[in-house]
Amino acid sequence: MSTGSKQMLLIVLAPLALLLCACVKAGSPAHSGDSAAAWPAMPEPGPMPGFEVPEAHSFKLSNGIPVTFVQVGSIPMVQLQLNIHSGSASDPAGMSGRASLAAAMLKEGTTEHSAIELSELLLDLSSGVGMSTSLEHSAASLRCLEDKLDETLALLASMLRSSTFNEADFERLREQRRSSLLAEQDRLEVLGYRAFRRLVYGDSYAGRSARGTLDSIENITVQDLINWHARAWIPANASLVMVSRMSPELAQAALERALGSWQPGDFAAAMQLDPIPAAELAPQPPAYQQGARQDTAVYWIDRPGAAQSYITVGQSAPAWDAQLQASRSLGNSPLGGQFTARLNMNLREDKGYTYGARSSVSGLQQGGSFRARASVKTATTAKALVEFLYEIKGIVGERPIQADEFAAGQGRYLQGYPSYFEGIQGVLSQFASADAKQRPEGWLAGYRKRISAVTMEQAQGQLNDMIDPAKLAIVVVGDYAAVGAEVAALELGAMVMLDIHGDPIVKAEGGADSEAGD
Repeated sequence: MSTGSKQMLLIVLAPLALLLCACVKAGSPAHSGDSAAAWPAMPEPGPMPGFEVPEAHSFKLSNGIPVTFVQVGSIPMVQLQLNIHSGSASDPAGMSGRASLAAAMLKEGTTEHSAIELSELLLDLSSGVGMSTSLEHSAASLRCLEDKLDETLALLASMLRSSTFNEADFERLREQRRSSLLAEQDRLEVLGYRAFRRLVYGDSYAGRSARGTLDSIENITVQDLINWHARAWIPANASLVMVSRMSPELAQAALERALGSWQPGDFAAAMQLDPIPAAELAPQPPAYQQGARQDTAVYWIDRPGAAQSYITVGQSAPAWDAQLQASRSLGNSPLGGQFTARLNMNLREDKGYTYGARSSVSGLQQGGSFRARASVKTATTAKALVEFLYEIKGIVGERPIQADEFAAGQGRYLQGYPSYFEGIQGVLSQFASADAKQRPEGWLAGYRKRISAVTMEQAQGQLNDMIDPAKLAIVVVGDYAAVGAEVAALELGAMVMLDIHGDPIVKAEGGADSEAGD
């Protein structure tokens, strides 16, 4: 070995020798007493960090739009959301997707600018404008630099007031929607969730897809979109949330310049046609009657060759209730509301059937639902169903919520709450959601008080009221030929085959299966 090589070897080995000596010395007890005494005691949790929800300022524009302004942040950014208090719940039968397509069309050109020009102008300003639709509301969102607020607001105002609803743009948008809906047929979780909603709500309210179906979007015309926009997207049906470091006075002045003159008459010709009864703007009650649940059954959407099965287990639940929602959320938390909940620890950590299993409770204006779900390996579908039912039945039966589980869930809600207000986007998301859902005044500021006031007994009581283990809807999207017989052998209830739209497959004459509606 050369002299240089020996020197290099010594350089490498010397630090290792010193580290070994240090480890041996550290491993020797400092005294003859218990070696555990060398480790300090685990510190106790400290007091909960203080947190105050940012203060909101309220004012109205001259056309009556109520505004919630939150002054936060130190960077020159502005974000806002204009909420329209009508959404896809008002889509008529056979026209699901109308509200969603109407909102999307607002970015497809105005009387001043084409869709491409709008996109280029926003890009030049480093600004963004988006349109969206959910079940019970629609929204226009905006983000921009402070010094570009007037120009960006002007573009948003033109979309609201002078969108052209060009036929060619609509056909292009409809073709894009067709492609997207076709792609969704390969997503097991989309098919499963859609089928579950149909079972809970029927062909109304949340039972219909907000984005529409391949059939329903063919029934929609440009005039339908114009009529809907003229009735729903008006100041009387709107509210606005804005977040920025600027003063409330400057914010109000900027909003007034851009939106203060916005009036319903911008689409007067469409409104005079009056094709949409005013009642259709409000969410319609679901088709099912609360409490009239069917016995447990298994609903199967066959996807031959699927490597996984998407499982949903649930049922209808009461509508949103300001007094009870905290108890319902805390009741669900030990079952499937967090990583360490029973469903995930069983199906993922113990059995290894899935990457994650969760459950949730949704509360809508006209009805809600309880839903547990997971994507599991195809070969474990039947075994996973057994574990789902074991945990669901157990928590409302012989294995109720335990004190440590409840404390962990309550602590997560309380200590995690400040994280939802991180940055301007986080603040906007919380205030805009409360505004869109028309939560009571002080809803955000009172969150911790509501969570802290819930007892374990109240959480358990709400969970018991929501879940009836004898009347669960079980939806499986997966390869029936591979595991269908194994699931049927569990004798969980009637086995009903569904098509990809969630409709039962009926037997055609001669015994062959035929999709309903073919």
